[in-house]
Amino acid sequence: MKAHDHHTTIRRLLDLLGNISGAFTVQDKHLAYADPEAARVALQKHSLDVMAYSACNMGKDLWEMLEKTFWEESVFQTGLMAELTRIQQHFGQIQVTPIVLKGFSLSRYYPKGYVRPMSDIDLLVRVEDIRAGLSMLEDMGYRYFQPEKVDQLLADYGEIDLFQPLKKIKVELHWDFISSKSLRRAASYQPDYVFSRAVSYETEGLIVHVLPPYLDLAYLMAHHVLHHQFQRALWLLDVLLILKTTEIDWPEFESAVVQLGIVRPVHYYINAILKIAGLTEFSDLDLESLKHRLAPRCLRYYLFSGFKKPRDILKKRGKLRKFNDLMFRNAFK
Repeated sequence: MKAHDHHTTIRRLLDLLGNISGAFTVQDKHLAYADPEAARVALQKHSLDVMAYSACNMGKDLWEMLEKTFWEESVFQTGLMAELTRIQQHFGQIQVTPIVLKGFSLSRYYPKGYVRPMSDIDLLVRVEDIRAGLSMLEDMGYRYFQPEKVDQLLADYGEIDLFQPLKKIKVELHWDFISSKSLRRAASYQPDYVFSRAVSYETEGLIVHVLPPYLDLAYLMAHHVLHHQFQRALWLLDVLLILKTTEIDWPEFESAVVQLGIVRPVHYYINAILKIAGLTEFSDLDLESLKHRLAPRCLRYYLFSGFKKPRDILKKRGKLRKFNDLMFRNAFK
């Protein structure tokens, strides 16, 4: 891992978000605001309230609001970790080795003691292991959100969501990087390529399989653009911390982006990092050259990326949401 002050990156992103929302500003280590509720709402919308509590000083009014959120998140994650341990044991019994996506796998990029917000457990399995994995989760007490649509989801999508009603925990079982039916053509997921590159990682005493940093970076960029349409700045923070704290194998990264057919979303992401105000201190990585090497040949993509600036997309879309959704689908599929 590269030596880096995580707090600096977190505060710079918070400052960017504050400038966009107008709800607060970050001055050195202090988060300044006129209305604590407006600041809390802006932070919560982008899932950065816990990060602000950990990285900034602030008034007692907002601090007390965020402290409550921090401890609730800590308690929830304790339950999630216990459940992930239990699920891992059951997967071992059916001889299936899942890859942990997002969530706990991203804790390696955050400062020790930080709580990276998460709402569920994301697991990637091979297509041939889906039925066994689903049956195992059902035996553990998990239920489908839409049991009548299971066959349709298996045929057309890349994930199924299940929930444990007693523990109030959700598990997303993935068999593809891209979940949305309308965007399945935006990538070319290859399970053998991905699973052959998985690495072991110990989190809270539990050993799990995760993506290596270069593949984590490629996946998160594509996921943030294609699945979240560049909303929620927490995903941007994940990417920035990977870039700032980890030695990336860039030839492998480029190879993965091309191999998995995610050139357009990754190109868009790199351009966003270079263009968004306050996030241009990546000259040592030469992202500009990388962006040019990955430049896609797609007119509708360039029309979209020239019109929809990342800074604007981070703003609330309001009444234009359906139009924005359509533009995203047309640009990347």
